[in-house]
Amino acid sequence: MVEGLRYTPFLDPQRRQPLSTINTQPLRGFPEGFRSLTESVKAITASFDGVMNGSRFLSDNEEFSFVNLPILERKELYEALGRTSDVVSREMFSFQDRGGREVVLRPEFTASMARAYINGSAPRRAYTFGPCFRYERPQEGRYRQFTQIGVEAFFPDSFNRHVANEMLVKAFLFLIWLGIPREFLDVRVNSIGSLETRRKWKRALVSYFENNRSQLADLDVERINRNVFRILDSKEEKTKVLLSEGEFPTSLDFLTRDEKLEYLDFRKSLERRDPAALVRPDPSLIRGLDYYNDRVFEITTPLLGAQNTLIGGGQYDTLVETLGGPPTKAFGWAGGVERIALTLEKVRRLQSS
Repeated sequence: MVEGLRYTPFLDPQRRQPLSTINTQPLRGFPEGFRSLTESVKAITASFDGVMNGSRFLSDNEEFSFVNLPILERKELYEALGRTSDVVSREMFSFQDRGGREVVLRPEFTASMARAYINGSAPRRAYTFGPCFRYERPQEGRYRQFTQIGVEAFFPDSFNRHVANEMLVKAFLFLIWLGIPREFLDVRVNSIGSLETRRKWKRALVSYFENNRSQLADLDVERINRNVFRILDSKEEKTKVLLSEGEFPTSLDFLTRDEKLEYLDFRKSLERRDPAALVRPDPSLIRGLDYYNDRVFEITTPLLGAQNTLIGGGQYDTLVETLGGPPTKAFGWAGGVERIALTLEKVRRLQSS
C-alpha cells in the first residue's frame, strides 16, 4: 500500500456503501463449496468421457463423439416438446435476453442434441456432459444446478433395437464400473407404446382418473384432460396413494403383439448380459418429458431418498421431426452426476463400516 493512502475494506468506491449489506449467500439449490462432492463430480465426468470418447461399444460399430452444447437455448425449443410436462411448464429457468428473445437455461440435453443433429453439428452417435438447470425444490440428490452426462443414438434409416438394448446394458455396466454394487441398483423398464397405442391408453386413463378424481391432488385433477399421462409421474402425495394401489390401466393392456415382443426383448437384454441384474417392469414409468415412445427405463438406487434415479432414458421417434428435421428415430439416456457421486459416497461408508 502507498504510504499516506488509507484503504477501507468492504467499501464500494462508487456508492460509498458497505458491501456487507449485499447478501453473499448462494441462491438456494445452487451448490457451493462441497469440495468432496465437486471432486467426485469431476472424476465421474472424466471417467465418462474416457469411456465414451471414440467408443465403438455398439454392434453397429459406429464411433461416439463428444458434442459441446450451449447452456442457453431458445425457449421455443423446449415448448415444442409439449408444454404440459413439469420440466417445461414449471421447472425451466426462462427469461428475456437483451435482444428480446425468450431463452432458457437448458434443463436437459436431448432437445439440444436433436437440434444439433438437425444442424449437422452432432453425429449419429453422440455424447455430452455439463451443467443443467431446473427450478425444483432442493433436497438430497436434487439441485437447481446439476451436472448431467448424456448419450444419444440417431437412426435416420431404421430403428436398431439391438443398439437400444446395448445402450441400456452400457448404462448399467457404467455404474457398476464406477463402483456401485449390483445389489444397490434397480433397473425399471416399461413400454409406453406407439402413438396409436397411447391414444387408446389415454382414453382408458381419463376414464379411470375421472372416476377417482376425489383421490387425486388438485394439480392432478387439472391434468386429467390436459395431459393425463403426467399423473402417473405425479409428485403429489395424495395421488401417490391412489397409484400405489396399482389398479390404473397400463400401457401393457394396449400394446400390439409386435410391441409386446419388442418390450420383452428390451426387458430381457440386460438379464441376458448380466443375470444378477435386478430388472423389473414398472407400468407407471413414463419419464418426465413428452417426447418418449415405446421403450423407457430408469436405473434407481435404494441408497438415496425420493430422488433416487441415477440414469434414465428411452426411445424417441418423433423429436427430430417435431423440431423441423427429417423423420429420425432415436434412443438415449442421461445420468445425474451428483446423485451418482452421493451414491458412491454412501457405498464407501457402508463398505468401511
